[in-house]
Amino acid sequence: MPKEQVLKELISQNSVFHPNSQLLRKLVLTVYYGWLRINGQPPDKQFSLADYVFDEEKFVIDFNGLTETARKKFNHWLWKSQANNAHRAFLSSSATTDYRGYTAEVGLSWWGRIVNWVFYRKKSYQWPLAPVELTFDYQLNGIEICKGKHGLLVGLNQFCIETQANKYHQAGDAQEEPLLNTKRVQLTDEMVGSLLELDIENQDYDSILNQPHPFSIEVKQPKKRMKAMYEHRKVERFITPPAWYQRVWEWTNSFFKKKKEWKSKAQNNFHSILKKENAEVLQQAHTGEILIMEKRPEIDTMVFCGGGAKIFAHVGAYKAFQESGIQPSKFAGSSAGAIMAILCYLGYSWVEIFGFFKSFKEENIVHYNIDSSGISDTDALKAALDFMIIKKVNQILSEYETIAGKEAAKELRSLVYEPGVITFESLKRLKQAYPKCCLGDELIVTATNKEKRKTVYFSYGHSPQKEVSKAGAMSSSFPIVFKPTLLPDGNTYNDGGILSNLPTEAFSDDKSTFLKSDYDNCLKLVAFQFDNGPERSILNKLVHRVYRENFLWNWIYGLLTGVRDPVSGWERDRLKLLHYSGQTVLIPIGNVSATQFDICAEDQEKLLEKGYKAAKRYIDSHYQISEKGARNAEYLHVKFSGIDEAIYYSCYRGHRDWFEALAKLGLSRGISEEKIEQLRRMYFNSSENKKEESSRSDKNKGGLFDNQLPKVIEKKAVKTNMRIFQAIYPIFLEIPYEWINKSSDLKLYKDGRHANTIHSPLRCLQSLSQIKGKTHILFHIFVELLKNQTQKNIEELCRQFKILEKVLSYKKELNHHALFDCWNLLPHQVNRILKICEQKAWDALAALCESLKIGEEPLQDIVYDEPKEKDACMDKWYLHSVRKDIPVDSWYEQGCGYTMSA
Repeated sequence: MPKEQVLKELISQNSVFHPNSQLLRKLVLTVYYGWLRINGQPPDKQFSLADYVFDEEKFVIDFNGLTETARKKFNHWLWKSQANNAHRAFLSSSATTDYRGYTAEVGLSWWGRIVNWVFYRKKSYQWPLAPVELTFDYQLNGIEICKGKHGLLVGLNQFCIETQANKYHQAGDAQEEPLLNTKRVQLTDEMVGSLLELDIENQDYDSILNQPHPFSIEVKQPKKRMKAMYEHRKVERFITPPAWYQRVWEWTNSFFKKKKEWKSKAQNNFHSILKKENAEVLQQAHTGEILIMEKRPEIDTMVFCGGGAKIFAHVGAYKAFQESGIQPSKFAGSSAGAIMAILCYLGYSWVEIFGFFKSFKEENIVHYNIDSSGISDTDALKAALDFMIIKKVNQILSEYETIAGKEAAKELRSLVYEPGVITFESLKRLKQAYPKCCLGDELIVTATNKEKRKTVYFSYGHSPQKEVSKAGAMSSSFPIVFKPTLLPDGNTYNDGGILSNLPTEAFSDDKSTFLKSDYDNCLKLVAFQFDNGPERSILNKLVHRVYRENFLWNWIYGLLTGVRDPVSGWERDRLKLLHYSGQTVLIPIGNVSATQFDICAEDQEKLLEKGYKAAKRYIDSHYQISEKGARNAEYLHVKFSGIDEAIYYSCYRGHRDWFEALAKLGLSRGISEEKIEQLRRMYFNSSENKKEESSRSDKNKGGLFDNQLPKVIEKKAVKTNMRIFQAIYPIFLEIPYEWINKSSDLKLYKDGRHANTIHSPLRCLQSLSQIKGKTHILFHIFVELLKNQTQKNIEELCRQFKILEKVLSYKKELNHHALFDCWNLLPHQVNRILKICEQKAWDALAALCESLKIGEEPLQDIVYDEPKEKDACMDKWYLHSVRKDIPVDSWYEQGCGYTMSA
């Protein structure tokens, strides 16, 4: 039976009785609607779609251009809905590999099949279509699908296939058949949407199979096409290199070959045929080739890798971009890079960020409470982020009040603080209400789900109700040092850098440009990566396979991180670096360890300078610098064989305006109106295809640490807690350990400082109130202010904390022996001492403290409007107080007794 008749019968079978024929129809439609490439070239019009699909070569359905949501929809539509009809079998002739960053086909020898059967036990899905018959006619007996990370490898079990010369390579060349990796179908979200809407049963499959692919071109220069396909396979390492002795022979023989004399050819002159904003279309008159040049878009996205204390180099790089006038609005990061991304998103300058990281000392963020899961929890890390977030939010609200008035600011404040914590949605609301504020447009931070071994992305699009500071602290929880976070979903999460230390995948090609990169990169993105060794070689050399640690290191790192196979994540990071080689600032950092928290000021400055210089080199090589700032000077360019291929490319990219402009040119150059209408109907059927939100994954929406405070808590109490936390956090950072004499009291102080959170700022009193030994008088005042906070107006209390914060910068002047004792001050004495400190009267402070130690308190000087008669007896009076120690939980219920004595 002829091949055409076999295909017609199989495809026309009733889906009820032959459900697997439905899968065959879907595969045909996928190839028909997809962007089919033959060894990197468009299909040849002399071959029908059936000639390409039903031959000895398998084809790959490439998912690299799809969002995670579209991948799931397509997989379910194509084969998962029919997985129950398939049986699993060990791989036989070929398998998939993903080390290039996309799914590719690799042949299996008999030894490879044994290794897979013994160690990996990978299987493919197989669907039978027809029984095998003893005949020399063409047979199609089944479908085989092998899953890869970035696509599907599809094979058809066929017999008696007719070979066609010059379809995939030049006849007689050294390539052995089957060639592998000859056909690739690339999909977009819009294409998947069109496929899902098709009526599969009512399609003209005869016409689809027997006609050329819609993107086919007429090949006018076959030799040039064969050469281009060979070069593509060579560049992608699909061609097995010759043996070493063959290479030696070729090299030796080259000395004896007569060199060809190259005749000067006429210059390939291109003339402009279409101009658009930031783009131009040119054509060569002699060959009809089309060259499209388009300006690369300006940077609006930054991605920061993790690296612990190396973070100071990120600050230096950010400084260089700010000084050049480049201010992105979208940020992503993992581990320490997540903290950097949050601060940049909030609108902090490099100076403010540098000051913040200077306060990142080990004593302030690591609280030793060792168990099997780690040394410290992430509470202190979260508190540091809470402080910076609340500080910036309040600044923005104050600015908004001056513009919109008190009532509008009050309403916005209630809206932002409504959840009780600052969530991704809170910041989004603030940005929407006040678009000109310093907040960025998008923030994405990562974390690692240990049980499921996957990277989770937190952002407004993925997880609007998640607390920003908690997501940042979780992403920065370096294994062993910080304990993982257990969330309500029952899974534990820790450092986002374990499996994705450079999360460039958080942003994909947004199709704002007509042209795209080879790897579907986000062209508006710049990545910051520390040079730890292998990274430099990746960027400096044309490598086809990135470095991967051996199995021993993989086992050790897996043991330390608690995540299986962490090395695969690092390999993917190096692959991302390879794909983003032209968009990466590589920063040399020396011998700074990721777990080294306390680095000296000199090293901090060195890292800052290294990051600054690396970023300046990048800016100078990619931008035009002028008085108005830095402007991108790079152009993208793609050459097409003709105007028809350029039109097909516009369909693939989904750009309706480009399609109509190029179609107009095509009609004037011989392309039929019927062909244009066919393409318009297939790829621009609706007025505008709805574009799904370009999030990499929605699999972690909802459910994860939706830790809003109970609704019974009044908003006023929440705001009060936030204000107190914002006031006391910087004081905790400035209080020296030397101000607490006893080691047991110092431990209580550390416990109290670690207990300071935005939700319960007074929880620290449980530890601080137990300190009984000698302390500095200002430390005692700090504790007293916390105890008496309910008796004070919140404005007055914050003012007093502010005075205390400013005074703490004079540590040298405050280092006087008279200021240390077991203090028990009255409220008016606290106020008096704060007033003296505000006036910076250090001698008077020391004298007052000496008097208070012996139970005396000198009277304050009083200035009268009119002269009064001095009473000599008053000089001998002093205040004496009697005060009892009161438990912390009842201090606000009792008063103080005062007596006058002479």
